Amino acid sequence: SSALRTKKARELKAALGKQQFLLKKPVEKSQKTTEASFRATHFFIKNKKTFSDGEVFKEAMMIIAKTVFKDEKNGTDVISTLSNVQLGASTTVRRVTAMSENLTEQLEQDVATCKWFSIQCDESVDCSSSAQLMVFIRMVFDDFSTKE
Repeated sequence: SSALRTKKARELKAALGKQQFLLKKPVEKSQKTTEASFRATHFFIKNKKTFSDGEVFKEAMMIIAKTVFKDEKNGTDVISTLSNVQLGASTTVRRVTAMSENLTEQLEQDVATCKWFSIQCDESVDCSSSAQLMVFIRMVFDDFSTKE
C-alpha cells in the first residue's frame, strides 16, 4: 500500500513536470522574442531610424533566415521564432515609450536618493531649425559613487 502510494506520487510528479515543461517553453520563447524586439528597437533609436524601418528590417531578416536556416536541423524553429519578433511601427512606438518611461523612473529614483547633484543645460538648433535642449545631471551618492 505504501509502495503503491509512492509509485503513484512519482507518476503524478512526472506528469506534472511534463505539463509544466509544455507550458514553460512557449512562455520562454515569447519572452525571448519580446526581448529581441526591445533590443532591435534600441538599435533603431541609436541609429536614428524611423519606426517603420522595423518592418523592412524584419522582411530582410526573414529572407536571410529562410536562406541560411532552411536546410538546418532546427531551421524551421529558428525561422518560426524570428517571425514572432514584433517589429511593426506601432509596436516600436510602444517599446520606445516603455523604455522612455523606464529611464525616467530610474532618473527620478536616482535624483531622489542622491546626496548632491549638478545640472548643465545646452541648447542648440539642429540642421532642420529645430531647437534642441539637452540637460546633463551628475549625481553623487552617500557612498561617494557618481552617476551621470
